[in-house]
Amino acid sequence: MKKIYFRADAGADIGYGHFIRSLSLASILKDKFECALFTQTPSAYQLKEAEGVCPLVSLPSTQEKYTLFLDRLDGDEIVVLDNYFYDVQYQKAIKEKGCSLVCIDDRKGQQFYTDVIINHVIGISESDMITLKPARLLLGTDYALLRKCFMWAMRQPAIYNPESEEVLVAMGGTDYNNMSVKIVRLLLQSTDFQVNVLLGDSYKYETEIATMPVRIYKNCSAEDLKTLIQKQKLVISTPSTLAYEVCAVGCLLMVGSFAENHIDVEKNLAKYHLATACGRFSELTSDVFCDFLKQTFQEKEQIRNQRHFFDGKQAERFLACFENFV
Repeated sequence: MKKIYFRADAGADIGYGHFIRSLSLASILKDKFECALFTQTPSAYQLKEAEGVCPLVSLPSTQEKYTLFLDRLDGDEIVVLDNYFYDVQYQKAIKEKGCSLVCIDDRKGQQFYTDVIINHVIGISESDMITLKPARLLLGTDYALLRKCFMWAMRQPAIYNPESEEVLVAMGGTDYNNMSVKIVRLLLQSTDFQVNVLLGDSYKYETEIATMPVRIYKNCSAEDLKTLIQKQKLVISTPSTLAYEVCAVGCLLMVGSFAENHIDVEKNLAKYHLATACGRFSELTSDVFCDFLKQTFQEKEQIRNQRHFFDGKQAERFLACFENFV
C-alpha cells in the first residue's frame, strides 16, 4: 500500500481541531493506504482517539520537529499537512523530497505550494486560494472533515427533539479564554434548561465550572458526542469542526467567536442559515444573549439547511481524490 504521512499537532495553545481533522481523514483512507500520523508529544486523549485508525508517531515539541519529520520522508509518500505554521518554504522542502503534498487549511488568502488544498469552510471559493503551482482545490462542505460516525449521521434522518430541555455548551478542547463559564452563567440567568458542558483535557478552569449546576462531559468519544448532540434542544459552540459535527447530526445551533480563524466560518454559517451568529462571545451581554436565544428558537429551516450542506458523501469524494495519487 502507498503510505500517507499526516502531520498535525494539538495542545492547549492551538486546540485539537487540526489533529481531529487529520485523524478523520485517516479514518476514511486507512483501508486503502498505510497511514501514520506524526504529532508532538501526544496526550492520552490523542492516543485513545487514534486507536483503530492509525499509529501515532511522537515528535518533540521543539523546533527540531520540523527537520525530524522531513528526515522520515523517502519521497514516495503522500504527505498531509494540517496547521498554520507550515509555510511555503516548508511545503517546497517536502515537494523537493519527491512526495505528493496535501494541505488542509481553513483560511483564505494564504499562499500554497502543494498538489491539493482542502478547505472545508462553507462558502469558500477558488478565488480565495493563492496557489504557486497547479493544485486541485477541494472546497466547502462537500469536503467536510468529520469523524466517521458523523459522516454516517449525515445519511440518516435528523433525530431532533424540539421538546428537549437540554442545552450543550461546547467551546472547544482547550477554551483558553474560559468562555464556557461565561455562556453557562448567561444560560443559568435567563433559562431553566439543563445545561451540559463539553470539556477537553486541556481545559484549565474545571474546578470553577464544577461548582455550577451543570453536567460535565469530558473527553467524549465521537460516538458519545453524537448521542449527546441528539438529546439537545440547542448547541452553543465555536464555529469549528465541532459546529460541523452538530450540523451533521442536525440540531439548533448558535456560534460565536474568540479567534480570528473563527470569523469567516461564523459569518457563513449564519449567511446560509445553518446557525445563529452571536459575534464575539466575550462581548455578549445578558439582553443580547436572550435575543439570540429567541431568534434561534424561532428558526424553522436551520436543521433542513444543515442537511442540505452535509450530504454524507464526503468519504467517497476524498477516496476518489487520493486514489488519483496511486
